[in-house]
Amino acid sequence: MNGKISALFSLLLLLCVFPGLFAEGNLLLWEARHPEREGKLFLAGSIHLGRKELFPLDKAYDSALAQSQELVFETFEEDVRASEEKITEFIRRKALYPSGKSLRDVMNESELTLLESFYRARSGVNFRREELFSRRPWILVLELTILAAAESGLKLEYGFETVFRKYRNGRPARGLEQTYTQLSMLEGTDEKQLCAVILDGIRDYAGEKKALEEILEAFRTGETAPLAAQAEKMEKKYPLFHKRVLLLRNRNMAESLAEYAKEKKTFFVLIGAAHFAGKGNILRLLEEKGFLVKQLERTGERGAIAAETANE
Repeated sequence: MNGKISALFSLLLLLCVFPGLFAEGNLLLWEARHPEREGKLFLAGSIHLGRKELFPLDKAYDSALAQSQELVFETFEEDVRASEEKITEFIRRKALYPSGKSLRDVMNESELTLLESFYRARSGVNFRREELFSRRPWILVLELTILAAAESGLKLEYGFETVFRKYRNGRPARGLEQTYTQLSMLEGTDEKQLCAVILDGIRDYAGEKKALEEILEAFRTGETAPLAAQAEKMEKKYPLFHKRVLLLRNRNMAESLAEYAKEKKTFFVLIGAAHFAGKGNILRLLEEKGFLVKQLERTGERGAIAAETANE
């Protein structure tokens, strides 16, 4: 759940179909080693939602995966049913305001009118004004992210996490975070800043295609500068949100990865691409811990990792 749909929506989505997939240049794929530790990390900037045309990936991904004994995902729960039940219960308890409170407490009338017009245009006869105003800002952020993805024809089944789970081939896997804790992070963010994110996204919704194209260019070229620019915009406009969504999580994930490198194995790590760009990104944090980080180049050849043929 990503010119911005604000910076947030773009960063949350990081979606893509892009031209020149097999052109020359770098990938959002890095190799990280520590001279005093036996493990190795392959760090892949992940696209959470995508299209079928993204695959097959460059052969460099096949090589990195083949060398890896374990996969690390941003979130991974072996017991999917238990995780879904926990998430469902969290949303049930936290998505709506209690009786006597609503979005009227955090938005003014003109802002509420803007929000209502946006939802009414997309809901038609199913629109319920009071139902909308009963939702907390954090759930609206997720809803708008999902809506933007749907309108762009982007699907979870073509996201990196979904595809690479199917290429585990018996390898163990672990998660750096839990989906439940990610939702808790979002839910605990200052509501005024979340409302600003929502309203800015709606105001600039029509221009989001161009902004997303700038981000997609990062996947085509392997350059992180467009992602860093988006993160910088987020930090300037929504500093508390930026800290919770990126900086604190980057620090925690880097700490975990540094510990993994003490093990005698190679890890293939998938983390949202936004975490590899801008201030306090994971690559820089690992370098500060003494890791040698190298960005990998495209081979120019199609590999075997293809969404339509992935084996369960």
